[in-house]
Amino acid sequence: MSKELALRLEGVTKDFGGLRAVDGVALEVRPGERRALIGPNGAGKTTLFNLISGALPVTLGRITLFGRDVTSAPAHRRAAQGLEHDMDIALELSPRVTVLHYGCVIADGSRDEVRADPQVREIYLGA
Repeated sequence: MSKELALRLEGVTKDFGGLRAVDGVALEVRPGERRALIGPNGAGKTTLFNLISGALPVTLGRITLFGRDVTSAPAHRRAAQGLEHDMDIALELSPRVTVLHYGCVIADGSRDEVRADPQVREIYLGA
C-alpha cells in the first residue's frame, strides 16, 4: 500500500548567475520516512534545504508538499503547511552562531544576538 508523498522534488535546480549549485534533484519522501543528504562542502546541501523550505527561489523544477505545488510559495506559507527550516535547533546547539544567507554573513554572535538580528528574524524566524 502506497502512502501519499509528503514531499516530492522534480528536477529542482538552482543557478546563481553562471554557477549551477543544485542540478535537477529528484526526491520522494513519504510520511514517516527520513532522508539524509551527505556530501562535501560546496556540494549544494544547504542550498537544497533552502530551496525546499522556500528561503531561496527555485530556478527550475517543482516542489510539492502533500500533493500541493509549493514551488513558488514563500517560506511562511510552507511553514503553515508543516515544512520549515528551523534555525532554533542550530541556535540551541552552539553558544556562538554565524548565519550565512546567499553566501554572506548576516549575523554572528551569541544566540540572543543572532535571534534579535532583524535579517535573521525576517528570513529564518518568520518574525
